[in-house]
Amino acid sequence: MRTVFLIVFICLNLCNSLAHADNINFTLGISMPNPSDDFNDAQLKRLEDKISQIIVNSQQATVGYYNDFVVNPSIAIEESAVVDGGLQGITVTTINISFYVTQLSSNIVFNTVNKKIKGSGENKSTAVSNAINKLNTNDIVYGEFIATAKVKILRYYDENCNAIISTALSMAAKKDYLPAISMLQSIPSSAMCHDEAERKSVEI
Repeated sequence: MRTVFLIVFICLNLCNSLAHADNINFTLGISMPNPSDDFNDAQLKRLEDKISQIIVNSQQATVGYYNDFVVNPSIAIEESAVVDGGLQGITVTTINISFYVTQLSSNIVFNTVNKKIKGSGENKSTAVSNAINKLNTNDIVYGEFIATAKVKILRYYDENCNAIISTALSMAAKKDYLPAISMLQSIPSSAMCHDEAERKSVEI
């Protein structure tokens, strides 16, 4: 069963690479925080959908699900207050969202962008949901954020190709097959070591 899963995993990644062979040959995963008292499952899922749209709208990348490079958000409530709204008070809440492009295996941050968004509702929870819904995924700031991260990551691969492949092969030698394949398959087709990484992932 594990062998079948590995074969399917490799095929899906190879097919994805072929389907986005031109400029859209670069993938980013998404790593979300756990729910908290301030942000529930539904709100974080909505934010995750927004991040997916940001990645796709940038026209620099597609969303990958087995990736060493991810967009991860840090979200916090900056202030929340009830204002006079006639018969019923309205809660106005400002959330602070920072997006990071991070390499999971090294915790290296390749780029970051920050936004403050104000939302309103009948209570703090609905105000937070309203603020998340207001996040503009077509904002040029986010496109530049992804584009700059991509340039830095490609430079990183070109400078560290041999070390990355060696690390993946060491993982495979310890039978850590999935992390090894994931590391190799994360190498974008425009990187100098992509072809060699593809050969090694098939060997594994």
